Amino acid sequence: MNIIKQLPPHEAQKIAAGEVVERPANIVKELLENSIDAGAKNISIYIKEGGKKLIKIVDDGCGMSEQDAKMSILHHTTSKISSVDDLETLNTHGFRGEALSSICSVSSVTLKTRHANFKEGTALHIANSNILKEEKIALNIGTEIEIQNIFDNVPARKKFLKTKETEQRAILQIFYAMSLNYFDVAFKFYSDDKILYNCPAVDSFKKRIAQIFDNNLSNNILDCSIKDEFAQAEIIGGISQPQFSRYDRNLIYFFVNSRWVKNYKLSQALIKGYLNILPAGKFPSAFIFIKINPKNIDVNIHPRKDEILFLHPRTIDMLIEKMTKIRLEQYLQSLLLPASKTDSLSITIEKPSQPSPEATAGRPPINFMDLQNRQPSENKDFSETINKSFNSAAVSQYQTIVQETQNTIINTTQNFKILGQLHKTYIILQNQEGTVFVDQHAAHERILYEKFEQKFNLANTNNLISPKIIKISKDDLNILNESISIFKDNGIEIEQFGTEEIVVKSIPQFLQKQSVEEIVKSLISILDEQNNFNHEDAKKILIEKMRAQMACKAAVKAGDLLTEIEMEQLVSDLYKCANRFTCPHGRPTFWSIELMELEKKFKRRL
Repeated sequence: MNIIKQLPPHEAQKIAAGEVVERPANIVKELLENSIDAGAKNISIYIKEGGKKLIKIVDDGCGMSEQDAKMSILHHTTSKISSVDDLETLNTHGFRGEALSSICSVSSVTLKTRHANFKEGTALHIANSNILKEEKIALNIGTEIEIQNIFDNVPARKKFLKTKETEQRAILQIFYAMSLNYFDVAFKFYSDDKILYNCPAVDSFKKRIAQIFDNNLSNNILDCSIKDEFAQAEIIGGISQPQFSRYDRNLIYFFVNSRWVKNYKLSQALIKGYLNILPAGKFPSAFIFIKINPKNIDVNIHPRKDEILFLHPRTIDMLIEKMTKIRLEQYLQSLLLPASKTDSLSITIEKPSQPSPEATAGRPPINFMDLQNRQPSENKDFSETINKSFNSAAVSQYQTIVQETQNTIINTTQNFKILGQLHKTYIILQNQEGTVFVDQHAAHERILYEKFEQKFNLANTNNLISPKIIKISKDDLNILNESISIFKDNGIEIEQFGTEEIVVKSIPQFLQKQSVEEIVKSLISILDEQNNFNHEDAKKILIEKMRAQMACKAAVKAGDLLTEIEMEQLVSDLYKCANRFTCPHGRPTFWSIELMELEKKFKRRL
């Protein structure tokens, strides 16, 4: 008796269809790509019950003849390529010849189409990959495909479909991507007989953003571009301004040679460009279009063609990160120095009102790099903690920083005037274009944070008096168990405690006042994201947390009264920082108000 048997072709096709058609959104994607490849300029999408009951795509593309219509539903039939070698020069979406045949094997399909060379159109009624009925019909040039009752003949797959709302959201993601990519095509989207989106053709992706999302997002997008001859790549698009952030990555889109792709590394490169600008847990919006030699990519690594492989992936990642950093630097620079054409900051002193003798009695002028003179009362043992936490070489480096930066005040000219201090928190500067407000605490944090960079080793480990029990998911527990030595080597001792709990027994001394749960969960998240995460990466993250905490504790606070010399030195030191636009926690160090805005408020300008 034979145990191994060959499945009938129609059953094998149903199983294989699952690689291409997993849910209604996959069908919408394949059909929209076919419409675009057919040259359509007007496309309408209709769905019912989140696409589970009905999906219909109507386009005005080139259409098909009767013979081509019959061929299109067969397995591995395509007009895009003749051999695998054609993939190196491919510039269309479809090419595998699997989409329509897979769709027809798991649903009921009505295909209506008419080519320009024919006066009549063709209608095919298909079920289980078989043509049940064929007829001639009156039809405009183009194609109309109607899919009903997806997976009715494959109950094992149908039961995994989500709710109407979830499936519709997945379809909308496809609709957004295709509409953004082809903003010169008119799109309409209907759900349960109601129109949700009507997007006429426009001449820029920013106008399409306004159509799909809102004007607020469109107005907060910064144009950017970069080019690299070695990678034969050009990147253009838009990224959101720092103040316009989100709690998720759902508005980060990448398009490679007009194909929407999902690539985690590209997203990470973009987010790295926002390092020290966006707070932790916040994400930008971005719409990035990559044009690259087709020979330098592989679009055939996934049946649904939504992933892509680069020949030089690191080069592309670096280009995206560099482009993002440069564009944000230009934007933030314009906020501080909107009319400046020089690379150096020039300031001058406009005599502010001086602190009263009573206010400054008993303390010398503040030197912003002399940490030992800047400890708040609740942190009087800070210097002692430093000595205990770091080795003698580190303490020596710490003292050197203080000595090297004392009495460093830049002689300046007439571009800026320091007017004084607002609410003992903000330093006010004036230039010809308007007014700049500097947050004295955030600015001083940034100065100290960069001075401490790569100066200290990790602190000693402290055993917790009361070990911390933390509840985590099973997935996180698996990640943690695989990398437990990284935590231990960096002063965090963890043991499993139950099926979904861990107990933290010790942490580095400098982190003892921070949330243990937050530290551990953030490191697990990073471990999950980084396939090549190692001990050095963990060490770097912990050192950065240490530097941020030290800078925060040692910096001047909101409510500290500053003299004119102290304000001048702080602004001068801030301008020398590489990332002077935000504090280590992502808050802005300064903000500007243009004179034009003030004049509008006082009705001096319309």
